[in-house]
Amino acid sequence: SSVLITISVLTFIWAVNTGAVVEVSLGYFITPLLTIFMGVVLMRERLRPLQWISIGIAVFGLLYLTIDVGSLPWVALVLGSSFVLYTLVKKMAPLSSLTGQP
Repeated sequence: SSVLITISVLTFIWAVNTGAVVEVSLGYFITPLLTIFMGVVLMRERLRPLQWISIGIAVFGLLYLTIDVGSLPWVALVLGSSFVLYTLVKKMAPLSSLTGQP
């Protein structure tokens, strides 16, 4: 989990220092969607119809912003996926909440 959070933080710092602030913002916009995807696919959670509609609206906004950027937002994908994988590792770790604190 420490490697994943390090990847996330270092990517954030690098991207802000190189002027990729829009992609950083997009990364933090994509993170909840990736979290929902992880919950539905890996954790077998079920969503209600209204939740699917709200996710559809968010995905539409994400696609619009991605097209507006003009290229594959790899910084956003690295930020989002590293934080979601960090969350998954922390959830699956057999540690108490106090032991699992950073």
